Amino acid sequence: MSLESTIAYFSMEIGIIDQIKSYAGGLGILAGDTLRAGCDLGLPMVGVTLLYKYGYFKQELDKETGLQHELNDTWDYTKLLQKVQQSFQITIEGKPVQVEIWKYDLIGVNGAVLPVYFLNVDLEVNAQNVRYASYTLYTKYEETRIIQEIILGVGGVHLLKTLGYNVGKYHLNESDAALASLPLLIEQGQEQTKKKIIFTTHTPIPAGHKSHDIGLMQKYLAGEHFSAIHPIAIVNNRLQYSLLCLENSSYVNGVSKLHGQVSGRMFPQFKIDSITNGIHSNFWASPSMRELFDQTIPGWRQDSDLLVNAMRIKDAGLQAAHSISKQDLINSIQQKSGKNFSTDRFTIGFARRADGYKRADFIFRNLAELNRIAAKFGGIQFVFSGKSYPDVAVTEGLISQIYLMSKDNNSPVQVVFLEDYSIDVARKIVAGSDMWLNNPRKPQEASGTSGMKAALNGVPNFSILDGWWAEGCIEGVTGWSIGENCLDDDENCELNDLYEKLEYTILPLFHSDKAGWAKIQKQAIALNAGYFHTHRMVKEYLVKGYLR
Repeated sequence: MSLESTIAYFSMEIGIIDQIKSYAGGLGILAGDTLRAGCDLGLPMVGVTLLYKYGYFKQELDKETGLQHELNDTWDYTKLLQKVQQSFQITIEGKPVQVEIWKYDLIGVNGAVLPVYFLNVDLEVNAQNVRYASYTLYTKYEETRIIQEIILGVGGVHLLKTLGYNVGKYHLNESDAALASLPLLIEQGQEQTKKKIIFTTHTPIPAGHKSHDIGLMQKYLAGEHFSAIHPIAIVNNRLQYSLLCLENSSYVNGVSKLHGQVSGRMFPQFKIDSITNGIHSNFWASPSMRELFDQTIPGWRQDSDLLVNAMRIKDAGLQAAHSISKQDLINSIQQKSGKNFSTDRFTIGFARRADGYKRADFIFRNLAELNRIAAKFGGIQFVFSGKSYPDVAVTEGLISQIYLMSKDNNSPVQVVFLEDYSIDVARKIVAGSDMWLNNPRKPQEASGTSGMKAALNGVPNFSILDGWWAEGCIEGVTGWSIGENCLDDDENCELNDLYEKLEYTILPLFHSDKAGWAKIQKQAIALNAGYFHTHRMVKEYLVKGYLR
């Protein structure tokens, strides 16, 4: 591939701005950050995704029980996106399907423009079962999901051909985009197809490795596309999307060093490398931190590597910038929940998709001990947010449990759960917390990026050594580990370590040594944010994948 040809980035979700309801969580946010970085770096990239008129879902919690309700998250795409005059057809279930194209232009820090294309099939000429594909992201109906995956993969390839792009690389962001390989195999054969596809896998848990009954795939795919499926991708009469991607890719990566190793053990017959995720620094720094960086680290917006110079920031300037972000978070909490948090209390953030392995309730497993520690230091405040997959009782129960804790206003441990987690909510929590907590069950956290956003804003991490934190943690320098000397399944050991470090290391430092705390904050910016950013990440993709 030469830099004159296009890099086409396929993702079922792309998080650009809060008002464009085309994302559900971390996968989509990473996609948006990746494309922003590609735009900043002037790469010839385009984004390809679907248009969902009802978004993912709007989360509302029952005021009494805290149980999650899912509502349509309708948005007016006609005001936020530009309609492209061209359209095209693909075949689904043996019938022609008309596909409409919409576009959003990302503007890079140097003025470059990168288009993100949204495919829409909610048109009167199409059958109703096809039109449903443009309603909701990650619908629970399997046949609608298959149709969405055909539109993204097969339709995405047709889109780029219709618009006249010379595509050098197709970057499949997770296995949802696997079907993009099929029209390429028909047109170019496997050898050329493999040269053009790179595949990023994002999780070791089953939800990230899609599969469908082969009979259903035959029903919906055009005959020539179905015939192009390699037998290796069919296991127990199910088409395994990850195997389809792996078989047809020249470069495959996990999203942290540890995740690359785990993925290699899952698929030992394939070579799987790793490129650790990052975040888009200019997008995720709070307004007060951006102003501080502009004053002390000129050029950081164009080159996030320069954040390594954060040690030159004055303590007073850092404390002032963080105080503004913390007050902004506290104001938002009061507005959204009526809960009055204090700027003086130590505030811990925990915001991500609710999933059992992420263990949102972990720190509360011995509430009496946590209350004792909190009382010793004048109280602790917790800010939680995150959506559960719809109709998953266990994770909806976790949200309910944490929400009900927020009703106790007299405990030294104060809790708030901010409903309807979104880009805007995340930006406030990662910047306004004093410390970021993450305690997944190892080794199930592929990477995680929320802690990177916190570090960028001078918020140190306190986390299990999984995903990116296994690379980013320098104990007592950038933050702290949880359970470093514990076995992976020894939760009691991890919990005891968490409480001990909180009581004897973290809280005394925060309350009694402001210079020491500021040093940790600056080291987190320099050593974590100075490396774990998408400018570095996209350059790695360029060298390892795009230019190969």
